Order: sequence, then C-alpha cells, then structure tokens
Amino acid sequence: YLGLLAGTNSPLKKLIKESKAELLQFPEIQKANKQLLAASSGQSSNKGLFNKVQTVFSWGKADHKKLLFFDVMELEPVSYSKKTKQPKVDKFFIKAYEGDHKVVKKFGGYQKLTKLYSTYVKGWLRVLKQNIDSRTDFRLRPDYAFAPVVTGRLNSSRPSLQQVPARGEVAKYIKRMFIAVPGRMLMKFDYSAHEIRCWSYVGLDKALADAFRQGQKLRQKFRMAQKPEEVESAAKELKTKG
Repeated sequence: YLGLLAGTNSPLKKLIKESKAELLQFPEIQKANKQLLAASSGQSSNKGLFNKVQTVFSWGKADHKKLLFFDVMELEPVSYSKKTKQPKVDKFFIKAYEGDHKVVKKFGGYQKLTKLYSTYVKGWLRVLKQNIDSRTDFRLRPDYAFAPVVTGRLNSSRPSLQQVPARGEVAKYIKRMFIAVPGRMLMKFDYSAHEIRCWSYVGLDKALADAFRQGQKLRQKFRMAQKPEEVESAAKELKTKG
C-alpha cells in the first residue's frame, strides 16, 4: 500500500499536484514568479516562445516564499529565525493570516499534503525497506523509550506512531495502512491524563483522586442512562463537569 502511495498513480501525489496547480493561478504568485524570472534570466514575461508559462517559483525555497508573502503581498512577519534573523513562514504565520488571505490558506493545505507524503509515505517506506524484519512481514516496529523524555512519558520513534494523522479528508490515506488481518480486530487504548493519575496514586493525593472519582461517577451515570432525555442530560453533564 505504501508502494502505491509513493508510485506514479498515488492519490496523495495527485492531490499535491492539483493543490500546487491551484496555487499558481493566484495573481500574487504569478507576480512573484514574474519577478523571479526577470531577476534570473532578464525576461520581462512569464511566457516563452510557445506562449507557455515558465514557472521558477518554488515552495521549497525560503527566499521565494519571503518574496511572495512579505514583498508582493506586504504581510507583516509573525516571527523571525534566531539564526538568520529573517522572517519565518511557519505554522504561526499560516494561522495568523489564513483567515484573511486565500493564498496563505491554500498554501497551508498544500504544506499539510507535502508533509503527509514526506513523513508518512516516504519516511515509513524507507523504514520498511531498511529493517530486516519489516522486509519479511511488512510491519512497522518502532522503538519505545521513556528515559529520553523529561516528563517520563512513553514515546515511540523510528518511526513515531504517536502522531498518526487521524482527522481530515486526507488522513484516510494514512489511516488505511493500519488494518487488522482477517479474524482479528484493532484495539485502541487512550491513557487520558495518565501522568496526573499516577502522581495522585504515588502521592496519596485524596483531593486529586476525588476529582477523578467524580468524573468516573458522571461517566457511570451516562452509561446507565436509559431514556433519551436522561442520556442527553447525562452527556451534557459529562461534557461540562467531567
């Protein structure tokens, strides 16, 4: 399946290509592309001999994004790089401007797609090919550790399976990898507030334990509810007080 996502008929690659093509239709990007073309080759037009638009603008180059967002669109920087002192185009920048500028919003969507592809398709495929066990049964086996994490949390790496995309239309392509073999089913365990619970156990903190106990009672009340109005009332109470 990873081979399909990485191949020429990849639905993820198709979405990335479509998103990139849509971005190039914005006048702001066309203007930035024209300036870059003029600076590199002296051409005053985006089009060549056969009336075909030549695209030199690249989302992978920081200078090109800087030209588009800060020079052409005249947006104010949100943060700066500590090393280069240059304005950054990061998630904070996207969050600040995506509500008012379609170019920024579309770029944010394009960036999510490319990250999904590079991290979860190319990255995981590389792990499957390099690991001798994975090459045999096509299963991902991450490393687990708790010592490297300051809080003592359990973490997984190479690859990390604690940040698998779960929401959004595109996430389905990644989630599709995790399937149960015939006759088996997948189980999910979520240790909500796990560290706080453990601290309350070790410290014999009765106040903290009681807070969890009240939440437990509300959950039991919701499970025991029979009538529609009881279910609705218990669900609301669980959400607001639990």
